[in-house]
Amino acid sequence: MTRRKQARWSLRRIALGCAVAVSLMGGDFEWDLPKGFPRPAVPADNPMSIAKVELGRYLFYDKRMSVNGKNHAVRVIVKN
Repeated sequence: MTRRKQARWSLRRIALGCAVAVSLMGGDFEWDLPKGFPRPAVPADNPMSIAKVELGRYLFYDKRMSVNGKNHAVRVIVKN
């Protein structure tokens, strides 16, 4: 692993750790949805958190999640 990749990996882990710490402090999750977009249904026993959003974003861009380890979801899923 190159130094640059190692630094990025460390920064991602730090950011995810900070997001987890913030979400553990409590508070309601603020949805940043476009006007007219319905709020998603979230179970009461599994509330939405910043940590979950950050984890999802991290996994979305992680190439290790692909079948061949070379592509991440951004290359496969077309964002509108």
